Amino acid sequence: MKLLDTIKELNANISDVATSEKAKKLRKKLLVGGGIGAGVGILMVLAGFILFMTAGDSMMESMSPSMSSFIFPMIIFMLGGIVTTVSIFFIKAGLTILIGGESSKFIDKTVNTRCECGESVKEGDKFCPKCGRALRKTCSCGKVNEPNAEYCSECGKKLV
Repeated sequence: MKLLDTIKELNANISDVATSEKAKKLRKKLLVGGGIGAGVGILMVLAGFILFMTAGDSMMESMSPSMSSFIFPMIIFMLGGIVTTVSIFFIKAGLTILIGGESSKFIDKTVNTRCECGESVKEGDKFCPKCGRALRKTCSCGKVNEPNAEYCSECGKKLV
C-alpha cells in the first residue's frame, strides 16, 4: 500500500505532482521496475510456450499422456502473462508522470505561472515572493514587458 499512499500524497498538491522530487523518484521506480518486470514476464511466456511445445513432442513419442507435462508449462505461461501485464501498467504510470511533468513545464513557460527558481507566482506579481527576481521588465516608456524580453515591445528601446 506504500505505492498507493505515495500516489495519493502526490495528488494532494496537483500543481507540483509531476515535477516534484517525489514524483521523479516514483517515475524512475515505475519505469525501471516495469521494464525489468516486462522483460521477465516475456521470458516466462516464451519459456512456458517452449516447454509446452516440447512436452507435446515428447508425449507423441512415448504415447503416454502426462498431465503434469502440460500443467507446469501452462502455469509458467500464465504467470508470465500476468507479470507482463502488471509491468506494462507500471510503465504506463511512469510515462504518465513523465508526460505530466513535461506538460506542466510547457504550461509554466507559456502561462508564466512560475519563477525561474520554481516558486508559483500570481499573474499580477512583479517580483518573485521567494527569490525577489523581477518577473516583468518595465521600460522607461511605461510598457511592462516579459522577463526574457531584451527590447521594449512598445517603443523598441533596449531593456536594462
